[in-house]
Amino acid sequence: METMEMTTAAAVEKQGYKLTKLGWIPEEWDVRKLDDVAEIHNHLRFPLSETVRKGMQGPYPYYGPTKAQDYLDHFRVEGKYVLIGEDGDHFLKFQTHPMTLLVDGQYNVNNHAHLIKGTESCETEWVYWFFNSRDLTNDITRQGAGRYKLTKDALKRLLLVVPPVAEQRAIINILNGLKIQEKVILALVKAKSTYKSGLMQQLLTGQLRFPEFQGQPWHEQRISSLITESRIPGSNGKAAKKLTVKLYGKGVLAKNERQIGSVNTKYYARKAGQFIYSKLDFLNGAFGLIPEELDGYESTLDLPTFDISPEVDASLLLAYFSREEFYARFADIAAGGRKAVRIGPEELLKKKILLPSLPEQQRIAAVLNACDQEIELLQAQLRQWQQQKKGLMQQLLTGQLRVPNSL
Repeated sequence: METMEMTTAAAVEKQGYKLTKLGWIPEEWDVRKLDDVAEIHNHLRFPLSETVRKGMQGPYPYYGPTKAQDYLDHFRVEGKYVLIGEDGDHFLKFQTHPMTLLVDGQYNVNNHAHLIKGTESCETEWVYWFFNSRDLTNDITRQGAGRYKLTKDALKRLLLVVPPVAEQRAIINILNGLKIQEKVILALVKAKSTYKSGLMQQLLTGQLRFPEFQGQPWHEQRISSLITESRIPGSNGKAAKKLTVKLYGKGVLAKNERQIGSVNTKYYARKAGQFIYSKLDFLNGAFGLIPEELDGYESTLDLPTFDISPEVDASLLLAYFSREEFYARFADIAAGGRKAVRIGPEELLKKKILLPSLPEQQRIAAVLNACDQEIELLQAQLRQWQQQKKGLMQQLLTGQLRVPNSL
């Protein structure tokens, strides 16, 4: 009786809707198998090894399941198709990565992606949008460690919601508009980041000077006079709250570790404001300053940490170290086997760098920090927009939000 009451209540709330295998949808919409409303054109695929492709370079994209892998001198496919992966591990990333590509023009597709084209009853772009963020993990089979496969037969059986074509087109127009807006914000982030990189290069090499510091000399200083390694004894791999350093100067985070570490591994306590880097990823710009919220966290000597002299601005020093022009100097040291890739403190500390006076350092750091704040604001806007877009997509693709002019 309770189940019946709940069902009846739900039905009242969903007037004009019907319950299907894919949930509640408008009464005039259908749930169909992909094979009933779209065409699969895998005969157009063009599998080529990387070696063969090197002798066929040209202007036409060669697509895999997630992006263009190469560019060839001729094409096999022409027109608009949806690409959805046949194999790979990207199926597990549906919450953060698109499951489909919409491609148009003249191009080629390798054998790791299915090609799908719409019909009179189902627009090609509707297939693209419907499966773009769809969880397909129940439809794939495992092909060894970390490899999954969406077979052609499984693809044919995939269910999708199919509105009338006029409503499909109206929804597609809205979703395409949302995608354009997202691209605009992404372009702003990229442009601001590019501007900051160029400005940083000029400011940190003295090519661009502030008027009040014109004529003041810069001085060469050994890095060992600016930072001092810290080795405050901590706990062990089992008890420590651990740090990790992101690549390319992207910050320091608490490490999310799935496996408990060893009690035999020695850890060292780290303090807020210290400079930290990764020995293993030095050549990938893994540098950072420990933030206040991670004060007291720990790391091994593979993430050496340093106290910073009050005679140097910490933000400027991080910016200086994070430039590829700086850390690429150590490539000759890292040449060879895996062990040689690790850059130890002794290698860093003996280098010399050219720095302005502390007041000019602080002035440069203030400008670069202002750029970072603008970039962070744009990135926050992007994340907010992406979250809103995701919610709106879900409502539009299931008919919970209707487009009046298409009804």
